[in-house]
Amino acid sequence: SSGKSSFLLCRKLAQKEGRFPGMEPAGEVLRLNTVTTQPGTTAQTSSDARRTRRRRIRAEVDTVLADLDGVLTTPQALTCGLSRGQISRKVKNGSWEHYARGVYLSRQHAFTDAALVRAVVGAHRGVADRTSAAWWHGMIDALRRPLTVCVPVNSHRPPELPHEVVLLHRSLPAEDLTEERGLPVTAPALTVLGTLATLEKDASAFLDRVLQRKLVTVADLTAALERNKGMHVLRPARDLLATLVAGAESEAERLFAELLKLHEITGWIQQYRFGGRPIDFAWPAERVSVEINGW
Repeated sequence: SSGKSSFLLCRKLAQKEGRFPGMEPAGEVLRLNTVTTQPGTTAQTSSDARRTRRRRIRAEVDTVLADLDGVLTTPQALTCGLSRGQISRKVKNGSWEHYARGVYLSRQHAFTDAALVRAVVGAHRGVADRTSAAWWHGMIDALRRPLTVCVPVNSHRPPELPHEVVLLHRSLPAEDLTEERGLPVTAPALTVLGTLATLEKDASAFLDRVLQRKLVTVADLTAALERNKGMHVLRPARDLLATLVAGAESEAERLFAELLKLHEITGWIQQYRFGGRPIDFAWPAERVSVEINGW
């Protein structure tokens, strides 16, 4: 059929020029070149490619939503390959719910505490800090309300959300920022300090627990305090840390002295001064010293 079509086309061209195949002037030959193609091949290939791309994008979006507790921001959706028009259609057809500007919730996923934290942090374009960060790091068992988020000092007017949020306007050092399971969050040391400043009670127990679990060290906390020395909200944490460290060291030193007596170890001097500073326990004759730390 394609050959017949080519012949008819050439016949029309010849008619336009006033001649027909087989009736060419002497010495002139009209050459016909025909190309046979399979009808619909190019269109079929293009359609298959579009379907393959849609399946790939759908799989990518499903994977990201599963990893991010059903919460997706506009940049994340665009990275998956969706267009802004496709995002709008998902909201219109009920697949997604618009939570805040640039933040969407998948209706196929439960709105859990983790989804709440992701949505609120994404809406403010900030980082989870204080008690919200402590919960995200696994330092406390239950997510406390209101949520706590840190935003840059030059951030614009906060969005109106259905959930209460306490904002801290502060530009944080890079060392005190991290990402956990795809969420921007304060690093463990600053998280502990911020939580200590927020807790009205049980702050001492919280500090002792995170130190015992080795989630942070005293050195980590001290360094974070130094980096954020101008953050007035951390003043209660600074005072509490100094008090607890001193008390813990005193208690540890008392227990160590009792052990020395129990095992009849002699020759030691407590708070022996050497090089202008005191040493917790020293055996001057043996030239041995022992320093006691609280954790």
